[in-house]
Amino acid sequence: MERLGLRHYRLEHWSPALGEWPIHPYAYEEAKRVGAFRYRGQGSHYLILCLILEGGLSFRCKDGTERRVERGSFIAIPPLLDYDFWTTEERLYRKLVLEITGPLLPSSLDPLRLDRPFSAELAPDWPLETELRAIGELLHRGDAPSLPRLFALQQGILTRLSLAARGEPSPESRLVARARARLENDLRGDVSALRLAEELGTSPSTLSRRFRRSLGLSISQYRIRHRLHLARRLVEGSTIPFHVIALRFGYANPFYFSNDFKKHFLVSPRACRAARQRIAGGIP
Repeated sequence: MERLGLRHYRLEHWSPALGEWPIHPYAYEEAKRVGAFRYRGQGSHYLILCLILEGGLSFRCKDGTERRVERGSFIAIPPLLDYDFWTTEERLYRKLVLEITGPLLPSSLDPLRLDRPFSAELAPDWPLETELRAIGELLHRGDAPSLPRLFALQQGILTRLSLAARGEPSPESRLVARARARLENDLRGDVSALRLAEELGTSPSTLSRRFRRSLGLSISQYRIRHRLHLARRLVEGSTIPFHVIALRFGYANPFYFSNDFKKHFLVSPRACRAARQRIAGGIP
């Protein structure tokens, strides 16, 4: 256990003596790990719900999305979806995991909007940690009298997950949308992350954390990517000198513009324009 960096581990399973039910909790897991760690999960027959209590994990799902899930947040991963997770810079995590299965689970996920992975910050009025620990205790008992309470907890969790997946935009998503709109109107990059956070009424650390968790990019990375995509339109569709395009998008030095452009598109501005001109002129 210590060799794997585990400081605490607990696993409870559904008892076969309880029989097969249409949808039921399959397993409950508690884990605390210290140190760098990476795990690759093959698609399973379970809906996986992971709540982070301490530290953080980064998840990458087969659909190409990458999410950073930190303390007070959760991620839900549907069945049959391969995924990876690894420790963040803190190299520490403490998590609770619930796996739900059953023959009717796959057909239930689409109407519940749980057929795709999503992550969110835990709502203040949702005692998910308490509910998950209660499910763990009931699975440990493994007796028939525990079933009504077990299914009630499961139903409540699925309902809250469904509401989170389909409901009104969360405060986090609204904050990120406002930040994106502000950045997209700041083509020269005059607005610093500190000023942006002040304008939005939040702290720089909160804005940075929520921005990365929602988009998988830092504020700086998003700003650069957006400016470069706009700049490429001018590179390909005009004869404006490159140093003028660079200045328009906040690059005082054309060298840095060219370097970022090539790093992002794998081609220099000059080669990009030449290729577009050859296509427009019908030259192979």
